Amino acid sequence: MKPTIRHIILSLLCLTAVSVPAQEHQVVVQASECAAPQTYSIPDGASLILTATASDNSNFTQWSDGNTDNPRTVTVTGDVSFTALFASDEENPSSDKYTATIYAGDCTAPFVGEFAKGALLQIVAEPKEGCRFRQWSDGNTDNPRALVISSDIELRAEFEESVSHETLYSVTVDADGCGNPFSRKFYGGTRLVLQADPKEGHIFSRWSDGNTDNPRNVTVTSDMAYTAEFTPKSYTVTFLNEDGTVLDSRLWDYGTTPTCTEPSKPADAQYTYVFAGWDKEVVAVTGDATYIAVFESVVQCGTIKTTDGTTVWEDELPYTWESVTFNEAGTETLMLQASDGCDSVVTFTLRVRYHNIVLQENEDAQYYDFFAEDYNGHTVTTATLNRQFTNGKWATLCLPFNVNKAMMMSLGLYNRVFAF
Repeated sequence: MKPTIRHIILSLLCLTAVSVPAQEHQVVVQASECAAPQTYSIPDGASLILTATASDNSNFTQWSDGNTDNPRTVTVTGDVSFTALFASDEENPSSDKYTATIYAGDCTAPFVGEFAKGALLQIVAEPKEGCRFRQWSDGNTDNPRALVISSDIELRAEFEESVSHETLYSVTVDADGCGNPFSRKFYGGTRLVLQADPKEGHIFSRWSDGNTDNPRNVTVTSDMAYTAEFTPKSYTVTFLNEDGTVLDSRLWDYGTTPTCTEPSKPADAQYTYVFAGWDKEVVAVTGDATYIAVFESVVQCGTIKTTDGTTVWEDELPYTWESVTFNEAGTETLMLQASDGCDSVVTFTLRVRYHNIVLQENEDAQYYDFFAEDYNGHTVTTATLNRQFTNGKWATLCLPFNVNKAMMMSLGLYNRVFAF
């Protein structure tokens, strides 16, 4: 079976094989005076070496298209014919002699001979068991090969492991991390083109056997496996403090999430500062990025002491202030937080007002000239008595003066109601 050329395009998601048949052209060559013309089927674009072989007592002069190179290399692009033209020694005498050196593979002892210009050599490369002839060192693949001596020449027969074109071999191609390898069987000698297409944010690194060509040409000679290896692209991520100071700046691989040590900001006379995050969300790397620190201010303050209080009527009890419930008059102290965030020690006093008890008259009348008087444990000195009984109630005392009434009236003290 004749091998065909196949192209394999490898991507992370799928692998496809496309058969590309080669177009062939007919080339007719008459390269000697006596031999019949030879017809060859040559692939389009292939190179062909033409060698004119002169008979005894004659020399090559030119090809039918006027070219005088011998040997001659032509590129086949269509059907074509070439005929070698010769002249007798009398017409084109030549006494030049040249050396031909022929090697077989890695053998160290070559064949060496001296030949006249235009002499025809028939060279044959015989491979050892398990190998096959691949080509001559000048790229010619004819075996046997007719070689016309026109100058000193050195050739080496090149061999390779024998491959049967009737044998199917397994070829597996995988993309690193793809999880969907391509695997198919091909006949020996099939030529493949492998191409690895990286996913977003990655670049092709190499094949698993170390080869870095992409696309890559391979020829099927046995079961084969290749894995395309990729590496992530790297981008610069920079973290800045609020004042523009660089906190961190380095390369991060595509798809990774960058991090930075939490920054700080010195306190001033009025505020302390707490790190609140970055100016935007830190996300997985897809390109170069910059993040700026953001801080929240907290008011600087010591403990503040304040007092507070109120007066209520007795029927408003119990009375609640913050978390404290009063059942009677009293004082409580709590640590509270002001609206600016500062701690404040507040002392709260609750005063209770009871409904007035009016004493319209006292058992003992008071005289102006006997103004100082003890009453219920208090001394009246200015006709005013502030009195709170043991039950917490307030009372008003009226002191009637029945002497010197005119004087008392003039002083505005007569029958005046005094709170005590």
